Amino acid sequence: MDGRFILLHGNSLAYKAYYSTTSIPQAVERKGSVLSSFAKIVIRILHEYRPTHCATVFDKPAPARVRKSTFTFRRLHPAMPTSLFKELTHIREILTSFKIPIFQKEGYKASDIIGKLANFSSQKKLETIIISSDKEILQLISPYIKVVNPFQNYKVYTHQNIMEEFGVEPAKIPDFLALAGKKDGNIPGISGIGEKGAKRLLDEYGGLENIIKEIDKIKEEKKRSLLRKHSQRLLLYRKIAKINEEVPLKFRLADCKLEEYNPEEVKRVFKNFGLIDILLPLMGYEKPRQTNYRIILSEKELKDLIRILEKASEFSLDTETTSPSPTRADLVGISVSWSPGEACYIPLAHRYLGAPEQLNTKIVLHRLKPVLEKGEIFKVGQNIKYDYIVLQRAGVQLKGIHFDTMIASHLLNPVRGEHNLVHLALKHLGFKMLPFKELVGERKSIGEVEVEKVAQYACEDADFTLRVKDKLTPFLKKDGLEKIFHMIEIPLIPVLGEMEITGVKVDVNYLCEFSKSLEYEMRELSEEIYELAGEKFNLNSPQQLSSILFDKLKLTPHGRSKTGYSTSSSVLNRLLGKHPTVSKILNYRNLSKLRDGFVEPLIHSVNPQTGRIHTSFHQAGTATGRLASSNPNLQNIPIRGERGKELRKAFIADGGNVLLSADYSQIELRIMAHFSLDSLLVEAFQKDKDIHTETAMHLFNLPEDKITQDERRKAKAVNFGIIYGISPYGLAESIGIEEKEAQSYISNYFSTHPRIKKFIDKTLQNARVRGFVSTLMGRKRQIPNINSDNSTLRLQAEREAINTPIQGSAAEVMKIAMIKIHHRLKERRLNAKMLLQIHDELLFEVPHDEKELTGTIVKKCMEEAVSLNVSLKALLKTGKNWFEAH
Repeated sequence: MDGRFILLHGNSLAYKAYYSTTSIPQAVERKGSVLSSFAKIVIRILHEYRPTHCATVFDKPAPARVRKSTFTFRRLHPAMPTSLFKELTHIREILTSFKIPIFQKEGYKASDIIGKLANFSSQKKLETIIISSDKEILQLISPYIKVVNPFQNYKVYTHQNIMEEFGVEPAKIPDFLALAGKKDGNIPGISGIGEKGAKRLLDEYGGLENIIKEIDKIKEEKKRSLLRKHSQRLLLYRKIAKINEEVPLKFRLADCKLEEYNPEEVKRVFKNFGLIDILLPLMGYEKPRQTNYRIILSEKELKDLIRILEKASEFSLDTETTSPSPTRADLVGISVSWSPGEACYIPLAHRYLGAPEQLNTKIVLHRLKPVLEKGEIFKVGQNIKYDYIVLQRAGVQLKGIHFDTMIASHLLNPVRGEHNLVHLALKHLGFKMLPFKELVGERKSIGEVEVEKVAQYACEDADFTLRVKDKLTPFLKKDGLEKIFHMIEIPLIPVLGEMEITGVKVDVNYLCEFSKSLEYEMRELSEEIYELAGEKFNLNSPQQLSSILFDKLKLTPHGRSKTGYSTSSSVLNRLLGKHPTVSKILNYRNLSKLRDGFVEPLIHSVNPQTGRIHTSFHQAGTATGRLASSNPNLQNIPIRGERGKELRKAFIADGGNVLLSADYSQIELRIMAHFSLDSLLVEAFQKDKDIHTETAMHLFNLPEDKITQDERRKAKAVNFGIIYGISPYGLAESIGIEEKEAQSYISNYFSTHPRIKKFIDKTLQNARVRGFVSTLMGRKRQIPNINSDNSTLRLQAEREAINTPIQGSAAEVMKIAMIKIHHRLKERRLNAKMLLQIHDELLFEVPHDEKELTGTIVKKCMEEAVSLNVSLKALLKTGKNWFEAH
């Protein structure tokens, strides 16, 4: 038969999404991550595989009285978590909206039914693909049946790679699973055999019956004893793993023929679950109706447009340019919209054969400048900071920035990852916009695309931005987010724009020499490691390193990875002192990370025209509200290790200037003191005591003069660990102690700081009831997994709930300080420039003769940014480079 039959293993996919935290997107949707994950699988399957037939199959346990007397339903899973059971109801709604039929039979596993359906379709020679993460499904593979695992990057299993991976024919998978077992606990297997052992046994003896029959011939005494002891159990496990295709189910392929679904019904269902943007791959582009989009090619048309904009209370704008980096981009065109459906595009630099004559860029900007710089006319944009920078570099100071749809969307739902206009237009307007890549295609720049096509695209951008703004405004008001939006996030846009335009001066020669010195050290270390190990090997290969450490050197392994024993940094730290190789390997890794992850990327990030790095700051990059940066990411510049700190020497002051660093002192702990009103914490800050020494005194019951640096280090880890909701295990790992000792530290801390414990408990209680937590200024973060049955997800959610009010509030204080500093420096007409914001630190480039005044302004603005129950403290330092100033 022609066509393709897709079989979705419903329970397998749902369970895997629920229990595997690695498979769950960071953007957790309103109805839960399982639904989001399942919906994405369905969308991708429909979009990429284009099935002609499709079905989803679920388990349906028999009643308890029947299960006692029959073996047809053989699941050994514990009872399904309540939250997952609810998700299955929503999953069925998703499937029904696509008209995908659902099959199940009382007393039978989904895999049994899949076996029957797949066998039937393969007999008809119809290509059949089973979507599942369950290993036992692999036994169904045949010339017409494949298995695809979406949780292994859509890996395709065929007869050939089954033989390569498992060493057995598909039909022998039940024998393999009986011996090796399954991680989900459905089939325990025989402990001590494992996958490698199962492969060897089956390769040598062919099948389970022969293995049992020839037990006495097995050379390894341990395996021989295990198999003899569990021989009857092995047969039971194989019976569990064996798919029973004899399901009394009436079936016709015609019942699974995929019918055309109603797109509007699908949109309705997905919108109800907060998942509408997942639909993008299935939707085609169509021009919006009832629009008046125009192209401005004459001075008269430009004058008419300006008259319209001068009378408007607000308008949206969007720039089309030559680069995604605003500090390297040149203008290609500008679009504006002042009313829904009304928009104009002004092409400026389209260069292709047959392109129409366009207005001169300088003339257009000169004419638009008064209206763009008029603050009384509100400007709206999607990531308007980009347009601000592009226009600023072109000589126009954009004023009156009033709304940014990207920032508003992120503020409303910071745990969602997608806030671009394509997703926002689909979610709020139900319209799929033309993707940029589809518009430009293989061309190098949008300037090579026909004006008419770009005009449609650019006018949609401006028009839909204005429409989305109208949709988001009521939500901001409803959620009480107007104040933080208009008093912090919007005023911060030009501050960050100026910082990005300025950039930070970098000594490229220093970076190149630094890279060479790191490479030399790595070569020296590698030779020392090879000598200690007794052989050369690939230091960057986890498998080879694992073999050296655990097979050759006989060190004790701690945990496994997909490729064998883990060689992660946490494992190696636990092995320190066991063999001299370990410390050298850790040192080698640190140097490699420093060179490849920081030094080399920084060298390539320097703008050749300015000699500076112009990083991009993002207000919609983190769930807590902290600023993020990219191209390059300067938020993770190393602060530990001598070699890591030396990297800051590359960031230098230009000309006759100095760098001024202003760092908030323990701001997050001060925020905790403000929220909790813990007497010990408040008193320590009021009297300007060393908070970590104070904590150490209470933890170890020692006077101040008896506290060692190691005890202070441990106390510091406890102080900050509490803020991040650290577990005893996490604390033990971070400071190298036993978990029991870490638990005593945490218990001791809470006994001496009862108000902090009370604050944390109350925060968690409120999060469980309301589903979100709030910051000092009212920013909200949804915590969707706070009541999850999945302990891994729930504990992660609890850590997020504890940390967000603290970290998010600290971020708000920093943003307020930045806005105040920016305005004060402008008011005093100083030449000092704010360059970077990294966590709790601000970095400035300041003329020597402005150093004292700038320092006074910065310190005052930072320490008086907000009024707390404890005072804020900013520490200032200057130097010719960031290393000296930090």
